[in-house]
Amino acid sequence: SLFLYQGWSMLINIIFIQFTVSFSVISFLPDFGNATPIGQQKAVYKSGEKVTYKCPTSHLVDGPNTVQCINSQWIGKPRCKDPNEKCGPPPPIDNGDITTFPKPEYDPGSSVEYQCQSLYVLEGNKIITCSYGQWSKPPKCLGKYFNIHMDPGKINVMRKMF
Repeated sequence: SLFLYQGWSMLINIIFIQFTVSFSVISFLPDFGNATPIGQQKAVYKSGEKVTYKCPTSHLVDGPNTVQCINSQWIGKPRCKDPNEKCGPPPPIDNGDITTFPKPEYDPGSSVEYQCQSLYVLEGNKIITCSYGQWSKPPKCLGKYFNIHMDPGKINVMRKMF
């Protein structure tokens, strides 16, 4: 009878382990600052369930707005971008710089202008703007050189960029 008891105990333990692995749950939703969950919150979330978040009206969602419960962890991180968020200094570019002295931070809507060093040509928009705490895409400064072909009686100058 002791052998039978130990056998049932082992069988119950195996069933319990399989149950806990197959049905991992979370009893809380993660906090993402001003991003709030849409719809009714549940007491328990099972593995595989998803929750969608929304941002305040004036904010933009940065990245996916959904999180998923996987093995007792939330995967995903919604972020709301604030339209009043300032930008840091503009990004540096190779062989070029901004035309004004850089500041530690810039208000939304601020713009800066880039220029290239001599022997470089600007590609892209020379003016970038601060919006939602990020700068728009900066330009590039491409190197240029001249290729001179000398034939009898004439000179051809071809401009090439690299």
